[in-house]
Amino acid sequence: MKKGTDRAIPSLTVTKAIYPLVKQFYQEAWQAKEQGKLICWAGVGDPRELFWAMNLVPVFPENFSAACGAKQVAGNACAIAEAHGYSRETCSYFRNTFGYMVGKDELPPPPGGGMPDPDLLILTVNSCHTRPKWWRIMERHLDVPTFILEAPTIPWDMRRNHIEPHYLDFVVEQLKELVSFIEKHTGERLNMDRLAEAIWLGDKASQLIQEVYRLRKAKPCPVGAEDMMTTIFPIIVLRGTRESVDFYEKMLQEVRERVETKTGVLAHEKFRLLVDNIPPWYTKGLYNYFHQFQALAVAETYTTTFGWESRMDPGNPWESLARSTISNWLNISFREKGEVLLQVAKDYSIDGAVFLVNRSCKVYTGSNTYLSNLLQREMGIPSLILEADQTDPRDYVDGLVKNRIDAFMEMLASR
Repeated sequence: MKKGTDRAIPSLTVTKAIYPLVKQFYQEAWQAKEQGKLICWAGVGDPRELFWAMNLVPVFPENFSAACGAKQVAGNACAIAEAHGYSRETCSYFRNTFGYMVGKDELPPPPGGGMPDPDLLILTVNSCHTRPKWWRIMERHLDVPTFILEAPTIPWDMRRNHIEPHYLDFVVEQLKELVSFIEKHTGERLNMDRLAEAIWLGDKASQLIQEVYRLRKAKPCPVGAEDMMTTIFPIIVLRGTRESVDFYEKMLQEVRERVETKTGVLAHEKFRLLVDNIPPWYTKGLYNYFHQFQALAVAETYTTTFGWESRMDPGNPWESLARSTISNWLNISFREKGEVLLQVAKDYSIDGAVFLVNRSCKVYTGSNTYLSNLLQREMGIPSLILEADQTDPRDYVDGLVKNRIDAFMEMLASR
């Protein structure tokens, strides 16, 4: 059967600016490399503001792999990694990155020209605990200095807005060690004024995208997952920069105008959906498929991960960075996830939930059953379970997935 490669059809004008922004991001990284600036390959949960303050140029293998998925060039890179002995059960972000590292000359052109070779590898372990293996494999292959920072998981009896001080102190101490590591290898001293500015900009971008999320409570909803999954790029890789603030100011203005004029994604919105897990980047148009049933994804867990509502304080930079580092959606307990989803379901008038069984991300997928059962038990909200890897399209069968969507929407309509 033919594999699905549906491209998303956005509703917002601002969404169309994302791919040029992605291309520009990678081109500027290459230019920085040519100018003698140091490049680090970093994790998407790393303290970007610290990098900007130390004149270090970060690129993010996870985001790069997502972009390769969206450009539909990741399958071949994953196959190269498997030919080198890495199991197909390992994360496709890793396999795409490794395939790119060792076989870039035999692959199609990657987004923006790809990632320039790094001078440093930096990772914060604050969600997926298999990533240290990934970074150590890259360290062996690339032979560059590597720093791995550990952020503790938030236990079931603690919440992101009430993190105990010793958790924050533990991360602050490691952040300062990271600064020493960067200073040692770059000769660049930490500029506290630049750090405060980056934290202010990062917090501003988070506030703006949080306001976009809040406006999605409106009926009809002004923006769906097909736009949100694309427009999170700036908050992931450019948080702490003026570019991210400028982008979300434009996005917020457009969304506000749509709410004021009651312009929804759908002319006749009937079903409001919640989506959980990393999207299948190679077929984001899957979200548009729901539109024919007058159904729209009005809330997602993934898009809120990078702009959580906890504020950052430029006057208290170390604690702000530590709190931001710990407060990852995948770093909290099932209990807190359940509390959040029940509140979201109420606030956004959710009719049904879509949970993706993601072969690559076991830590994300692990809560699917608990959360779907919770929504059904507490609020009578039914769930659809779909199987789709985040980056590797080779096991995805479009027809089977859409058949399951058809049946689920028929059930929702009958209710």
